[in-house]
Amino acid sequence: MSCLAAAAARGLRHLPEGALTGVEEAASRLSRVGLATAAALVRAFPAALRGSGPAAAVGPWVEAQIHLVTATELRSRAL
Repeated sequence: MSCLAAAAARGLRHLPEGALTGVEEAASRLSRVGLATAAALVRAFPAALRGSGPAAAVGPWVEAQIHLVTATELRSRAL
């Protein structure tokens, strides 16, 4: 989630070098632990940003962020 938070803090047009690599690595980790939907949503963000630019990446960023925040909240309530 910190990778996605960095995008919000800096803006999609001003991401630091390597930020998208960090997002893709996070997606890979999510996939490895069996969170395929979360991984797909996270991967959609850098794909949209690279493919169509910042405006097109807003929707995928929001979807990934909401999914991860909701999952985190539900997990914390279950513990």
